[in-house]
Amino acid sequence: MSAVGDVAQVATIAHTIKCYSPQTKLTWIIGETEHQLLDHLTDIEFIIFNKRQPLKSCIALAKKLAHRRFNALLLMQYSLRAGLLSLLVKAPVRIGYPPELSRELHSLFINRSITTSLRAHKLDAYLSFAEVLGINDVTLKHPPYYLAEDAEFAQRHLSKDKKILVIAPCASRSFKNWPAARYAEVAEAVITQYNMQVVLTGTNSRTERLYEHQIQQQLDGQCLSLIGKTTLKQFAAVIAHSNAVLAPDSAAVHLASALKIPIIGLYAATNPARVGPYWNRDWCINRYPNALQKQWGKQIKRGRIMELISVAEVVEMLKRVISTTTTETPSF
Repeated sequence: MSAVGDVAQVATIAHTIKCYSPQTKLTWIIGETEHQLLDHLTDIEFIIFNKRQPLKSCIALAKKLAHRRFNALLLMQYSLRAGLLSLLVKAPVRIGYPPELSRELHSLFINRSITTSLRAHKLDAYLSFAEVLGINDVTLKHPPYYLAEDAEFAQRHLSKDKKILVIAPCASRSFKNWPAARYAEVAEAVITQYNMQVVLTGTNSRTERLYEHQIQQQLDGQCLSLIGKTTLKQFAAVIAHSNAVLAPDSAAVHLASALKIPIIGLYAATNPARVGPYWNRDWCINRYPNALQKQWGKQIKRGRIMELISVAEVVEMLKRVISTTTTETPSF
């Protein structure tokens, strides 16, 4: 029930389990918004939990699960809410994180731990859940994140004769966000130097609308904005038909990684070794060590730490991506 980026990664594990063990029946308790990315997957049973109506949803979940039994529970989210809801799942094997990774009383809700480390990438930690089930030495299998009609949406909006840079400027938590003015400077450089189409993507949140206004104002409306105009699957399709994606630690990073699209990830508030794109991490800009030093190892959730990343290094990284990849203008 976590954020869209986490759900996209867990979907990879669910799809991998189904590919290697087709007889396994999977039931996923998922947030209502996050479900919109995956509601076309018919080989998984989804039980939707509305996080905006927790009491009503909890009662409904209890009724759904009252007479059901499962062989195993995978408690892949740390939160206390997820732990408490897991008590409604009747399963003899309850798999979660080891004590050194446990928080929010997570250890109270499990009886078996995965094998992973503090430094492991989140997707590798998720993969450890499959290993506990006996699925070893696997190749990750990504599910389809969009349908044909979503690809058609991308075709209608994206240029057919220019390379495309998607900018997804905002993360779900504001301390991960890079300044809007700096995105605009990068976009201007990309438009003038490389004649690329720049596309803004995101939700209809107040923060993303503000970013849209600031970037468009600075660029005199030179880029296409799809902020607040896509479903999650359309968002995935737009990313899939781009040549590169620029974003902070957010869902866009993980979708681009799964879709094998070059991603310039902006990391100062979080550690890309753990939460960066699983593929193509070499193109991330990593100022996390500098941020730790600047804040003397304190939790990086305040201040203007993302400003450690400069416009010049982002433009230089984009230049490297453009020059070293063989990706052509997207073919529809």
